[in-house]
Amino acid sequence: MLEALEAFWRADWEALEPAYSGEAILIESPAHPDPIRGRDEVIDLYMICHRHHTLEGTYLNVVSSGHTVVVEWRIRGTITRPFPGQIEEVVGRSFDVPEVNLFKLKDGKILSNTIYVDGGAVRRQLGLDESDPD
Repeated sequence: MLEALEAFWRADWEALEPAYSGEAILIESPAHPDPIRGRDEVIDLYMICHRHHTLEGTYLNVVSSGHTVVVEWRIRGTITRPFPGQIEEVVGRSFDVPEVNLFKLKDGKILSNTIYVDGGAVRRQLGLDESDPD
């Protein structure tokens, strides 16, 4: 599992692909309210993320039990080009937020990954949300 996570951080898609089940599901709310279905689609999304910003992570906790792995980390990044629908002014802006990933495994492969992140904190740090965090 940790090899797959390190492959993600390195953007090593060939090393990451075998870690995912063909039926993999990525649930990332609020960024993507509908699940991303299929290994190729999940990896395509990861590739898009790496094309639009630098990413680095610091592991805080990794816990496993049976077919479940929970990873808590801090994610830092800088926008290198805006995502579709984002303003050009986000380029060069950075974010630093905690994130929790809940992985479900089947036959040693990632079957699902549910990501919990404070999207509002990311938007505020990028200057996209002027609302009061309280």
